[in-house]
Amino acid sequence: MFRKCCCSLMVKAMEDRSERRWFESRHRQGLSSDIQNDIISSISEYMYREIKKDVSQAPFVAVILDETTDISTKSQLSTVIRYVNIDGSIEERFLGFRNISEDRSANALAQHVFNTLMEFDCEKKLVAQTYDGAAVMAGQHSGLQVRVREKCPQAMFVHCHAHRLNLVQSQAVSYIKRCKIFFITLTGFGTFFSKSTKRTEALDTEIRKRFPSLAPTRWNYSSRFLETVYEYKIELRDLFVSINENSDKWDSDTIIFAAGLLSKLQDFDFNFLLVVFASIFPHSDALFQVLQKKILDISFCIKSIDNFTAHLTRLREDFDSIWCKTEIVTSQLESDLLPTNRTKRARLENVSGDDRKSLYRRLFFEIIDVMNANINHRFSDISKLKLLPRLDVRNFHNFEKKFPEDELSNLKESYGNFFDFPKLRSELSVLYKEPHMHKESIVELYSEAFKRKSCCINPRRTSLPHTQYQCDCARDNGISIVCLTPHSTAKLQPLDVAFMFPFKRFYGEAIKSSLSSDPGRVITNLQLSRLFNYGYIKAATIEMAVNGFRKTDIVPYNPNIFSDVDFVVNEAEEIATRSQQVLAISP
Repeated sequence: MFRKCCCSLMVKAMEDRSERRWFESRHRQGLSSDIQNDIISSISEYMYREIKKDVSQAPFVAVILDETTDISTKSQLSTVIRYVNIDGSIEERFLGFRNISEDRSANALAQHVFNTLMEFDCEKKLVAQTYDGAAVMAGQHSGLQVRVREKCPQAMFVHCHAHRLNLVQSQAVSYIKRCKIFFITLTGFGTFFSKSTKRTEALDTEIRKRFPSLAPTRWNYSSRFLETVYEYKIELRDLFVSINENSDKWDSDTIIFAAGLLSKLQDFDFNFLLVVFASIFPHSDALFQVLQKKILDISFCIKSIDNFTAHLTRLREDFDSIWCKTEIVTSQLESDLLPTNRTKRARLENVSGDDRKSLYRRLFFEIIDVMNANINHRFSDISKLKLLPRLDVRNFHNFEKKFPEDELSNLKESYGNFFDFPKLRSELSVLYKEPHMHKESIVELYSEAFKRKSCCINPRRTSLPHTQYQCDCARDNGISIVCLTPHSTAKLQPLDVAFMFPFKRFYGEAIKSSLSSDPGRVITNLQLSRLFNYGYIKAATIEMAVNGFRKTDIVPYNPNIFSDVDFVVNEAEEIATRSQQVLAISP
C-alpha cells in the first residue's frame, strides 16, 4: 500500500503544473526536514483514506490493541485493524500509536476503541477483538473486552495463542521453586560470557557457538538457550575446567564464576531439570511456530495443541527414561574432574537412595501436571471455534453421514447476525459430499470457494472451449473480465520503460568496475548487495519516475499510444493458437 500511495501522490503532483516544475527542478533535493515531514504527512493521510475505503467495503472487521513502554518511559498503545476484503483476502493495517500514560484504565481504552470504530464506521462489522492477558484488557467482569462486547455483542475476545503458550511455560516455571531457581542459574551461562570480550573469544574459539539472546516476553528464546547448553554441555565443562587449570591467564572474577558454573554442570539436580525441559521444549517450540503463523488454521492449531498435551502425557509415563538419561549425562560431566570436585560429588550422591528417586519423581510429575493444567486453562475458550475443525477435509467422510449440528449451533450463538443458517447448512452439506472441494486447509478451501464466483483468464495459456466456459460463468454471476493484451507491458509499465534499462547499465558498470579493480576475484553473494545498491541508487530517481509516466503516456494521458503495427505480433500468435486448437479437436 505504501508504494501505491507514493505513486498516486506522484501522479497527482504531475497533473499540477507548479508541483510538476518543483519535481523536475534539479535544485530541489528534498532534504529539508519540513519537506520530508510534509511528504510523510501526505502519505499518511492518503494511506488512512485508502484504509477507510477498504474497511467500508469489508464485511468483517477485527481490532487489535497492544500496550508497551517506549524508551522515554511513555506508555504507547498501538492500534491495528484486521479485515476481509471483498475478494476474500485478509488485510492487517497499523493505524498508529497513542500515548496513554495519563489514563490506562479500561474506560479510557474502551473509549479509544469506540472512537476508532466510529471513525471507520465499522461498529456493526466488528466480529473479534484481541489484546494481551492483562486484567485491564482481558478481565471477565470489568475488562476492556467486556465493555466492547456490551456495545458490540458479536465481538469475540481472542487472546493471542502464542502469548498464551508463553504464559503456560513461564507461569509453570515460576510456580515451582526449584524450576525457577534452575532457570535463573541457567541465565548465568549467558551472563558469564557476555560480560567479557576475552570470555566471548574463548567461547568462539573452543565451542564455536554463542548463546542466543533472552527475552522475558518470549519464552521460546529461553528454550533455545536451554537447548544450546544441553547440546554443548561437554564443551562447556572442558572450557570451565581449562579456566580453573590455567588460573594465571584469567582474573579472579572469571575463575570464581567459572568454578560455580562448573559445579552446576556436575550437579545432578541441575542435569535432571536440564534433561526434563530438553524433552519438552522442542515440542513446545513446534507448537509456538504453528501459533505464530500469519494465517492461522484453527483446526490445525487445535490439533497441534492436542498433540503437545498428548506428548506431555506420554512423557509423564516415561520417568525411568528421564532418570537414566540424567545419570548418563551426570557421569559424562564428572569424568576427568579435579579430585576435590569428585569427592564433593561423591558426598552428595551418598545422601540419595530410593527416597531420592521418589523425590525427583514427584518433582517430574509436578512439572508435567502444572503445564497440562495451564494449557487446559489457557486454551479452554478455543471451543468457541468448534465449527472450524469441521472444515478439516480429513473428517469430511464422517460429516457426510452425520452433520455437526452442535457446532453449527455454537456458531449461531456467537455470530447469529451474520449468517443465513439454513443456507449455510445446505452449503456445508454439499461441501462434505463434493470431492473437488476437499482441500488441505481452510484457507485453500475458502480460495476454491471464492474461485467459483470469480474468473481470471490468460489468453496465452487457456484453451478456447475452457475460455468460453469461464466467460459464461462470469456472465451468469455478473463478473466483468479485463484481459491485458500480450506484448503491451513494454509500453504500459513505467518501470519497464524508464527504470530497468538504466538500472541494468549501472549495475553492469558496477560489476565491471569491481572485477577490473581486483582481477581474478570472483563476485560472491556478499558483494552483490553493494553492487545492486549502487545501480539502484543511480537509476531510481525522481526524474526517472517522472519520465516513466511521461513516456508511457499515463501523465499526461494519451489513449493513442498504440498503433496498428503494435498488434501484428499478437494477431500472428492468435492465428497460430487457433490453428493448433483446430488441429487438436479434429479427428
